Amino acid sequence: MPLPATVNRVRLLSPATMTVEAIDRAATLQDTRSREPVGNVVRTTFTIEAQRTNVHRQVPVFTQYGVDEQVRAWFTIRKEDADRIGYTPRRGDRVVKFGSLVTELYIVNTEPIAHYEGGHNAWRLYASDRRPAANRPNKG
Repeated sequence: MPLPATVNRVRLLSPATMTVEAIDRAATLQDTRSREPVGNVVRTTFTIEAQRTNVHRQVPVFTQYGVDEQVRAWFTIRKEDADRIGYTPRRGDRVVKFGSLVTELYIVNTEPIAHYEGGHNAWRLYASDRRPAANRPNKG
């Protein structure tokens, strides 16, 4: 006998409202070879309940290939909440607010977690305070 849906609901510890600006891939012009946005990036705003976990701050590592992206925090969101508002987390999405804290963190990796009942029930979103090159081109 299947359990009621409320039994399998992922519980977040100390949740807060998170505002995410997701890249609208349909409305943004993209390079077909690199699959990267070209020109202005069109973003759609979503508000979702999330749990934040901080990672100790580290100094950015500069290599000959660019800045090594290091995770500053990660957020856990429920898949059912994301599905309800039509949000699919992707690399490049920007977290602009968490609770009352205004941020500028970019999602650098996503991971489906909490697997049971035939699939994952939550997302873990790894975030860094990097600035994508498309937003601040090098004019040097």
